[in-house]
Amino acid sequence: MAEVSLIDGHIDNGMTEEEIIKALKCHKAVGTNTCDECPYQGKMCSIILISDALDLINRQKAEIEKYEHIKTTINEFWDILLKLKMAKRKEKPTLEELAEAIEEIEFEAIKEFAEKVKDLFSPEDEVIGEIENIKKEMTESK
Repeated sequence: MAEVSLIDGHIDNGMTEEEIIKALKCHKAVGTNTCDECPYQGKMCSIILISDALDLINRQKAEIEKYEHIKTTINEFWDILLKLKMAKRKEKPTLEELAEAIEEIEFEAIKEFAEKVKDLFSPEDEVIGEIENIKKEMTESK
């Protein structure tokens, strides 16, 4: 059994994200006793699992917020590049050219963001398919 310690006011028992997710899957059905397969076996799983799951959610939320900030920064960078490129042209870009450039930048940002979010889950997780569906819906040409 791994040693349990207190770090920054939170219980740290050395469980990986994969172990936390496995434990959540073991206990997702109400009224079932599947502690035999639970990575927390013998460690007050129902109490510590809640704390670890909340910490995991908060870490992933912070990671998503970081990627959203990166996406915003990339979009701002592309806007500046587009303005510089357009400033060097003798004629102004058409609205169609601008719309196409913006759409391409948006699609790439969505695709990159979806890949980063998918990295937060295991490949066999059902949410991967949902992320792909959402990405496809958001990047299909109108």
